[in-house]
Amino acid sequence: MTEIKIQTGVFDDVVWIVAPCDHKQAVEWLKKKKITDFDHIDEYKEARGMCARRTKRSASIIFLKKRPVDADTIALLCHEAIHAANQIMSDSGVRDKGDEATCYLAHFIVRKALGVFLKKVA
Repeated sequence: MTEIKIQTGVFDDVVWIVAPCDHKQAVEWLKKKKITDFDHIDEYKEARGMCARRTKRSASIIFLKKRPVDADTIALLCHEAIHAANQIMSDSGVRDKGDEATCYLAHFIVRKALGVFLKKVA
């Protein structure tokens, strides 16, 4: 299991990405990190990926069942990164009608994550 902690910079948020990680491992990871303000972890039992926002801190956590190394799993990472970016922008009060700022933030999250995941595959 790989865990990546991405500091988003100007928004002062953190995005954690944990993969590959099944539901049981996700629950254990949350316990190990002493994270108790993570809602709806049971939804991850059936999902291939999940992004949730911590309620007490400025942090999103993305769990993925598979390592993002092919088209399908990279697309899933992008999907979850967009959720994280939307949550960060909303919490930060940014209202970008063109969604450009959200797209750049999601791009940043995916680029940072793939830099780690693809390097480990090679």
